[in-house]
Amino acid sequence: MNDLVTAYLNRLGLDVEPPSLQALTRIHKAHVERIPYETFWIHLQQNWGIDQEESFRRAATTRRGGYCFQLNGGLHILLSQLGYRVSINPANIHGSEGPERTKLENHVAIIAEGLPCESNPNGRWWVDVGLADALHEQMPLMNSTVSQGPMQFVMEAVGEDGVGDWHLTTDPSCWVAGVSMADQPANMSDFMDRHDFNVHSPESGYAKFVTAQLRRPNGKTILRGCVLTKTEGDVVTTQISETLPEWLDVLSDEFGLTFENVPDKSLTTLWQKVQKIHEEWLQSRSNK
Repeated sequence: MNDLVTAYLNRLGLDVEPPSLQALTRIHKAHVERIPYETFWIHLQQNWGIDQEESFRRAATTRRGGYCFQLNGGLHILLSQLGYRVSINPANIHGSEGPERTKLENHVAIIAEGLPCESNPNGRWWVDVGLADALHEQMPLMNSTVSQGPMQFVMEAVGEDGVGDWHLTTDPSCWVAGVSMADQPANMSDFMDRHDFNVHSPESGYAKFVTAQLRRPNGKTILRGCVLTKTEGDVVTTQISETLPEWLDVLSDEFGLTFENVPDKSLTTLWQKVQKIHEEWLQSRSNK
């Protein structure tokens, strides 16, 4: 396991160091900047699970990413191995309609404890590298408003009639409006049904669209289908891949994503699907 910890940290560009708030911040920032939120594994039918050790090993030994259950699950193992006091907690992401589900099942977040500072004397933190374009660093688990680069996030304790115990309101630029979380540990096995829905249901957004996303200190880099969007402060640029080699170059150059164990035929088939969806979208716009 120690070799895997070293390999994981090497991917983050970090050295082993004792637990501290400063070290946790370095880990969180490096993670969302270097290990992409990505759903290619779903569309390539790679059948990844959400076992934490599997996710941890994949992050340490490949150049692939994953989605929330896998990214936060793998990071939880890493932080535990480094000596942090951390737990996996059930959560639920939601859109602009606000939190509605009473069963927190479509997301997990990490709580880290024992890391007090002047602005957060209770020493508890919401750690979350599975929100794609949202958090750049951990949030204090207390009523607070925090700016991270050009983005602003709000943490609030939830009242008795609310959903969960804590609510994170994300910046308006993020793909989700907010997240509810319960202040009680869970096991990753509790989310197997939801994971199966995400991967296989025709109603799942994860199964409909392929994406890769990284957070940047002052923005984000997002690929949806064949369209790359880069945000740096107020500057937004887009690039559309026209060929499979160009698309793979974008994935490698912008996200560090490579597909050594994926057959060329599978990548070609996925690219053709992505092209078709993009062409249908262009046609729908021209018909308006």
